[in-house]
Amino acid sequence: MLKVLDIQLNFFGYLWYDARYKRTYTKLSIPRSRKAFRVHLASSFIKIFSILSALVFLPFESLLWRIAGGMIAGSIISFIILLITRTRSKVSYLLNWNILIKIFLLLLVLVILSDWHAFPNIRPTEYLGAGFILMLFFQDIFMDLIIKIFLRKRNLIRPFFKQPSNIQQMVNQGYQNYLDIPVWSTFFPFIKWIF
Repeated sequence: MLKVLDIQLNFFGYLWYDARYKRTYTKLSIPRSRKAFRVHLASSFIKIFSILSALVFLPFESLLWRIAGGMIAGSIISFIILLITRTRSKVSYLLNWNILIKIFLLLLVLVILSDWHAFPNIRPTEYLGAGFILMLFFQDIFMDLIIKIFLRKRNLIRPFFKQPSNIQQMVNQGYQNYLDIPVWSTFFPFIKWIF
C-alpha cells in the first residue's frame, strides 16, 4: 500500500513537464489458505477463459464490447464460485467508489459511441476507438470534475467491503492500493482482477 505525501510539478516549456510523486510504501502480508489459493487460481483461469471465449463467440463487431462481455461473464461466474466455496475475494479491496465511477465512465463512452440499431449486434461507430483511448488518458480529468462538483469531501478510495484489520487501519490513515495516475489507474485494477 502507498500514501502520496507530495506531488511536485516542473514545467520546462510548452508540452514539456515533469511530475514527481513523493510517497511512502508499506507491505502487508495477508495469509491465504490452500483452499483459497486454489479457488483464486481457478477464478483467474475462468476470467481469462471467459474473455477469450467472448472474443471468439460473441456476435458483436466491436472488440471492446466483446472484452466487456467477457469481463462481465467472468465476474459473474467467479462470484458464484466464491459464494459456493465460501471464499473471500482476493480483489475485494479494489472495489470502491473511485473504481466504480471509472467503470461507469468507460461504459458510458462505449454505450454512447456504439450503434445500437442492429441489436444484438452492437456495432462500433468510427469514433469508438478514439473515444476509448481519450478516456484512458483523460479519465482522471473527468473524475476530478465529478468529485469536485458532486462528491466533495468523500473518501472514494475506501473499500466497500470490510478488510482485515491491518488493511482497514492503513486505509483509515490515507494509504491506497495503487498510484492513481492516467492509464496505470485503469490497467492496474484490471490486471489485479484477472491475476
